[in-house]
Amino acid sequence: PQDRPLTLLGDEASEANAKRLGPGQTMLHFAVHGLVRDDRPWESALILAPGDGEDGWLKVPEIFGLDLRADLVTLSGCSTGVGRVSGDGIVGLSRAVIYAGAPSVLVSQWDVSDVTTAFLMDQFYAGLAAGRSKARSLRDAQLATLKRYPHPMLWAAFVLVGEPQ
Repeated sequence: PQDRPLTLLGDEASEANAKRLGPGQTMLHFAVHGLVRDDRPWESALILAPGDGEDGWLKVPEIFGLDLRADLVTLSGCSTGVGRVSGDGIVGLSRAVIYAGAPSVLVSQWDVSDVTTAFLMDQFYAGLAAGRSKARSLRDAQLATLKRYPHPMLWAAFVLVGEPQ
């Protein structure tokens, strides 16, 4: 149902479930490892559980083929916002998610700490729940994280790509 979150853990956090359940969600959060290939950006992937005929690697071409209706997709793994810069912009996971239909994607620009990322994400989603925009929620979350974890490597990695509202 739209009014409660669906959390998939372990084997349930599979590529097959991401493909099957993703289009029906208003927000998607992938707290998984992301593999970004600068040499072959089309092989960049989110690493999920295998099963149901899927290898567990949700690659960029597969993301391009999804029909995402989510207002926001968060990729909170390490370096999920990097990619090869081409004449068309950055080719990578964030571009694939936007192409698939999500107007906004939250990504990291370098390897992140699990502890500080969990804190930042709690703050970010609290801001959204309070009715603040995505951009304002991210800013507020980063400022709250800065107070607890002052080094920029621990709070500044995340950027919002796409629509700020």
